[in-house]
Amino acid sequence: PLLLHSLPMKETAQRSVVELFVAANDVAEEVRNQVVQSLRILAAKDLTGVLQLAHQWFADNKPSGSITGASTTHRYTMCRVVVEILRAHATPQTLPAAVVTDLCKDMVAEITASNDVNSDWASEACTACIVLCDLGPAIGSGVLLEHVPLNALPHNLVTKTIGDFAVASPTRFVPFLREWMARLLPILGVAKQDNHRIVLAATLTA
Repeated sequence: PLLLHSLPMKETAQRSVVELFVAANDVAEEVRNQVVQSLRILAAKDLTGVLQLAHQWFADNKPSGSITGASTTHRYTMCRVVVEILRAHATPQTLPAAVVTDLCKDMVAEITASNDVNSDWASEACTACIVLCDLGPAIGSGVLLEHVPLNALPHNLVTKTIGDFAVASPTRFVPFLREWMARLLPILGVAKQDNHRIVLAATLTA
């Protein structure tokens, strides 16, 4: 079970959030949609508190070696919760840097754990990461850069997320352009398979 931390949120509200996280795994899509909207409403009252609890859920339910074995549907819904809350309430001024950092790392962990680049779960994690990069471009860029090894291919979805970030927020991406080019250009020669070449080319021309 998710442990309750000392947050600026009443314990009853914390418990409601945690219970909604559990309900995010309901078999009925209608229920899952209601859960997302309920959490978005709760976040209007305590944005940081709800997102800190979301980060704790991802920390307790890592994609690999998870004790609770959260399903991909559950993971998708939780990523969607993050996206909906960020889009509805977050600004660079209202979201603490520590929360951006934690959630960026959570989303990249979700992205790199998926072997299916077309899965809803992976796609939603990418979307969450892009929204976080827009809110904290230096933080988001730094977290993504950690997953682009020198002279080796990164996960395809990491490469795609970088390109999508550049397209979604070009003015926020530009300050890091030189750093990204220095990291991505050398690995072009490493990309032998067409799928890697296509994703790299799309990112470099974004």
